[in-house]
Amino acid sequence: MNFETLQQQLKENLSEKRFEHTMGVVDLAEAYAEQYKLDVEKAKIAALLHDCAKELPSDIQKMHIEKHFIDELYADEWEAPQLWHAWAGYVVAEEEYGVWDLEILNAIKWHTTGDPDMDDLAKLIYLCDAGDEGREPNEITEIIGDGFFANKPINSILLQVINKHKEVLKEKNQKEVVRTNFLRESLPKIFVTEAKE
Repeated sequence: MNFETLQQQLKENLSEKRFEHTMGVVDLAEAYAEQYKLDVEKAKIAALLHDCAKELPSDIQKMHIEKHFIDELYADEWEAPQLWHAWAGYVVAEEEYGVWDLEILNAIKWHTTGDPDMDDLAKLIYLCDAGDEGREPNEITEIIGDGFFANKPINSILLQVINKHKEVLKEKNQKEVVRTNFLRESLPKIFVTEAKE
């Protein structure tokens, strides 16, 4: 897995806007991977490929999911096509980009909903995707500003972001997917207290 080779391949398959967002996520992941004692190269590749299936037609995304993850999605996830690219991305990264590292593949799979079993690499990609400055400004990008990650436990940051996202969904009369709620419940209680301060 060579980052530069993968980057060139991806650039040919994404729109300019999507690629720009992707590189913003890469920059964040590279900047903070070392802080959390993560493999920087893995973090860059996971960030690079997190949206590799984002612009595939939804029927192709669904086909990948039905072939590989038919029993893994909850009912509310089947009803949310905007989330499918994460699971499809796992397959595309493996089959089209030659990535076999499970940490990277799972980071791609969990970057939209999170999961109780996600490791710190997956948490970092989830947060970097949410905080990319190339996105349209929103309530999430506003709380992930300069220095937001500095010297903070990753679980504390994660909890703050998923709680804010839940508030945003509630304001829009939308519900959080059950997997994200399970992730919240799985986080150590010490971080629940810290995130409320």
